[in-house]
Amino acid sequence: MLSNNCSILLIDDDADVLDAYTQLLEQAGYHVSACNNPFDAREQVPKDWPGIVLSDVCMPGCSGIDLMTLFHQDDDLLPILLITGHGDVPMAVEAVKKGAWDFLQKPIDPGKLLTLVDAALRQRQSVYRPSPVLSAKITG
Repeated sequence: MLSNNCSILLIDDDADVLDAYTQLLEQAGYHVSACNNPFDAREQVPKDWPGIVLSDVCMPGCSGIDLMTLFHQDDDLLPILLITGHGDVPMAVEAVKKGAWDFLQKPIDPGKLLTLVDAALRQRQSVYRPSPVLSAKITG
């Protein structure tokens, strides 16, 4: 398991789901930002953010797949795990073709979710490179 400085943005319009996943991930040592409005989600991810996104697919006004496309316009290496309770094979195929790191069906086994989150964060950290300006501010 990675250290507790690893960040996850969790997006779901269902408050109960947000609470349950937030509790699970925080107990595992992750820093979680929860967002119930997909339109506010992008504002929570600063440029050069080293975390991952875990998002529901079916939300009012904006699908998780469309939201993923918007995130990838800013950072095409950002791992995004999509979750749905209403998915099917064509939806999963579309999500993966458009860049989803993984596609999960609810209900999700907590152990499997933690394993996938850990793997996605490891991948993110292996390719993440802070911008030179950010590095200069941190070290200077």
